[in-house]
Amino acid sequence: MNLNAAAWLGLLIGAAMPFTVSAQVYLVRNHKPEAVIVCASNDGFSQSAASVLQRFVFEMSGAQLKIKPAASKNEQNRILLDNQVANKQAGIREDGFSIQTGKNHLTIKASGDKGILYGVMEVLETYLGVRYFGEFEYSAPKQSTLLLPSIDTLSNPAFRYRQTQFYGISQDTLYKHWRRLELPSEIFASNYWVHTFDRILPSAVYG
Repeated sequence: MNLNAAAWLGLLIGAAMPFTVSAQVYLVRNHKPEAVIVCASNDGFSQSAASVLQRFVFEMSGAQLKIKPAASKNEQNRILLDNQVANKQAGIREDGFSIQTGKNHLTIKASGDKGILYGVMEVLETYLGVRYFGEFEYSAPKQSTLLLPSIDTLSNPAFRYRQTQFYGISQDTLYKHWRRLELPSEIFASNYWVHTFDRILPSAVYG
């Protein structure tokens, strides 16, 4: 590598470094909270998502992140949960989500459904190392500092309905959401899922 090429490479690396650093978001530093969770909407899924994030951050670090409906201007690190994004905006579909980090903030967006909850769980699992193995069985590694890297991702489920025969999903709601699963009663009207032919056309009447 000649001198000119090395100089250009150094300039490129130097230019990229401030962006990389600014995209990092501290949630906790030395067991002390560094961020606040902001719920842009008051729907049940947003509240659940905020509570799940607060719970696991506390279990991992001992730091309690505050949950607020809005952030004050002087707040440094914000975790914004925005569950009011139009379905077609940014390509987010039903139960999908986007995650982005920027200078002193993490933003998770969804379209009014469970995507906001799935987005929080994606952050916890992929970037903070939490693992949920089965019914009430999980690991949350102890850490004094929780720091998120630069993130810019979009995720949509491949299937409209996702179900398993593991009965634990009816006992542990958190596990069900973590695996992005659903119960028949949540999707099918009056639980008309299987073995419904006689309910639709009773043999006593049409037999």
